[in-house]
Amino acid sequence: MMLPGLDGIEVLKKLKNDTTLRHIPVQIISGHDKRREGYDLGAFDYLKKPLSKEELASSFARIEDFVNKKLKKLLVVEDNKQQNKAIIELIGNGDVKSYPAFSGQEAHDILQKEEFDCIIIDLGLPDMSGIELMERIKNSEHLKRIPMIVYTGKDINREESTKLNKLAHTVVLKTVDSPERLFDETNLFLHRVESKLPAEKQEIIRKLHRSDEVLINKKILVVDDDMRNIFSITNALEEEGIQCVIAENGKEAIKVLKDHQDIEIILMDIMMPEMDGFEATREIRKIPKFCDIPIIALTAKAMKGDREKCLIAGMSDYVSKPVNIQKLISLLKVWSYQ
Repeated sequence: MMLPGLDGIEVLKKLKNDTTLRHIPVQIISGHDKRREGYDLGAFDYLKKPLSKEELASSFARIEDFVNKKLKKLLVVEDNKQQNKAIIELIGNGDVKSYPAFSGQEAHDILQKEEFDCIIIDLGLPDMSGIELMERIKNSEHLKRIPMIVYTGKDINREESTKLNKLAHTVVLKTVDSPERLFDETNLFLHRVESKLPAEKQEIIRKLHRSDEVLINKKILVVDDDMRNIFSITNALEEEGIQCVIAENGKEAIKVLKDHQDIEIILMDIMMPEMDGFEATREIRKIPKFCDIPIIALTAKAMKGDREKCLIAGMSDYVSKPVNIQKLISLLKVWSYQ
């Protein structure tokens, strides 16, 4: 994870954002605990050093078994029969066999009989919550490694969000465009080869991963006290079809958010007068509407420990100045799916 020049997380982002490479399983082996970030981006598995020879052998065996599978298995846990059927039809059945489950207990029973490569779970099940089912799965030694995708229309509160952050590999909220996102996320965790999918399904993925499609009309707040930085960043982003709103310090950013409830991502400078980026982020996280909004820090110097400081303050990621625009655009694409 701590490679010189470009760390492991950045390498993983590049791999998983490239439609010709993203199907390749990536096994992370690191002395640094970046498990959450790794799984969020589609890592196959995460092992923390030091490791025994037996643990390595077991890990390589899992990868080999997975790669050699001709047919992947998906469990769809959704109590609405029409929606369950629609999800199965969306995923397709060429190289994936999908199994429906309409309650938490039924899903748990099926998991005892069959081996699955991915699970889609709705939070509103008739007999138990989706979170309770996920906790059962995580507490099972032979099930805990299965990637779980939450697909829900339920409003998620802060407590549920905290739990899901530990349990789910990703969360997709049911909206107009969510079926395409669900299809893309499922392909990511099943490591499907895009070129082997039907033409219409390939187009769904390409559309999602084209920056002009993904970022067009995104509304982003740029917070920086240096107008030269604001000018260069907003100019570059607007060329991608992004709508930019600006603020010159943390206090102003909070005021702007109250007037622009549709802002989707925040770029936050760290060193600012009146209220710095860390304090501004903590205040923004107190606002219910923006408690989960992606906040990307803009740091003047990429010092050791900066990422950790940013994450502790509630930021989602960071880029160092001078800002590499292509790297920033790539990051925005990644966080547009969160």
